[in-house]
Amino acid sequence: MQWTARVEVPRVHPSSSGSRRRQGARLAVLAARYIVEEKNGRVTDAATATPPALGRAELEPVGGSGKLKIVWPPGEPRFSAGADYQRRGLDQSERTAATRQSIVEHSLARPKLAKAFEGRAAELEELARFSTSSDEQRLLVVGERYSGKSALMAEFLVSAEMPSVLRLGYFVPTNQRQDARSEAMVTHLVRQAHLLATGEELHLDSSNPGKLRELLDSCLSQTREDERNVVLIVDGIDEDVSSREGMATMMSVLDGISTPGLKVIVSAWSDRPPEETNSWRRVEIQRTQQVAENLKQMETELERLFDQAAARGVLQHLTFGLGTFQAEELAQLTGGCSARVIRKILRESEERVFSAVREPGEAERWGFAHPKYAEVSRHLFEDSVDAWPAGVLTSADAVSAEVETQVRMESWAESFRNSGWPVETPRYLLTDYPASLADREDLAGPCRLIFDARYLRAVAGRFGPANPIPSLVAHAMRLAFPRLSRVSWKLRWRSPA
Repeated sequence: MQWTARVEVPRVHPSSSGSRRRQGARLAVLAARYIVEEKNGRVTDAATATPPALGRAELEPVGGSGKLKIVWPPGEPRFSAGADYQRRGLDQSERTAATRQSIVEHSLARPKLAKAFEGRAAELEELARFSTSSDEQRLLVVGERYSGKSALMAEFLVSAEMPSVLRLGYFVPTNQRQDARSEAMVTHLVRQAHLLATGEELHLDSSNPGKLRELLDSCLSQTREDERNVVLIVDGIDEDVSSREGMATMMSVLDGISTPGLKVIVSAWSDRPPEETNSWRRVEIQRTQQVAENLKQMETELERLFDQAAARGVLQHLTFGLGTFQAEELAQLTGGCSARVIRKILRESEERVFSAVREPGEAERWGFAHPKYAEVSRHLFEDSVDAWPAGVLTSADAVSAEVETQVRMESWAESFRNSGWPVETPRYLLTDYPASLADREDLAGPCRLIFDARYLRAVAGRFGPANPIPSLVAHAMRLAFPRLSRVSWKLRWRSPA
């Protein structure tokens, strides 16, 4: 018998559509491979071997044609594309474990939060009840800053054992402004939805909400037969900067992809919940004793760093610079320490106070590990009674730490502008610096960069099509026309020659 022979699958691919053909082909390969393994091992009659993905189904020869057919027992669910592991639960096979790991990676969830998770049994139970119910479709998790919302959401996505619920999500990452946008959210959700719908990784990214809805519809159609639910999780939606960059907000995208049966869980700060969630069911999160102790330890660590001159310079620029910095960049700005010393300060307090953004081909960039840390650091500077020496940068006798930082930034940027934005220009000046100007409502700053041809060439040459210039233009438009800030500007930009 030809062990790579075709497998007849009655009623599985009645149409000639591409998706159905792929179902049959995928099943045939799976069946043939398993039969070969069994023929060479324990089973002598390979024709009666049962691939594990077929449940209680059997393979039988079809006359003398050399083909096999699948015989399904009465009431046994039929095989569907990429969903055999869905029918059996997401935690019950090697393939499932790999799929689960890929979903966690694409969601940008921090597994460390889930590993260190303790308590919250009542909150987890409420999320579980919502996810398995058949009525409510929207839930908002709210709490003050540093109350444990992200840890709860990560635990629910990564570790909660609920075979009857398919989960996918997006965790807005700290210190990565380019990922705090609806476009990035959709891209990461499309990867996960494609993996759940087909069992395969996506090789061509898409930020099209229509593609996401199509894939979610596919997931829902597969799970309805098994009476399972699909839950989409978005953590940190209050960090969304889409509207400031002329894009649709994350909430508007979520509203646009709403489809019957899809459940959505969103987390936000209690003092800044999205208006669209006013009618949603809510889960209030309070700081546990453990979270309160962690916060106190963090504040103690920040006070220790604040008392050291070199570390205080790092805190100052991370607090008021509004972005992430490489150690070499912080060394240039502080002027009193080498990059080696700066790097040592950052790494000694990594995860407790600072966190690193690591991307392929780029030096690691540093920022605060949580927005709450920046808030506490700002209070330390504001409560300091010491005047800040102006040095040679200003004519005033003394300035605040925030003003001094801005003056240093302008002087630093001016030095590279006067040099024509050479290839060694720090990444911060090409990305986070323009965004910080917009955050300070400084219209002249973004406009000056937009009409600087050498800056545009430097950015386009370094980052290619994924450059931040459209966002910079959107910032300027928002500042120039505040009444039109809710309008979604469709920007097209062509790289300068």
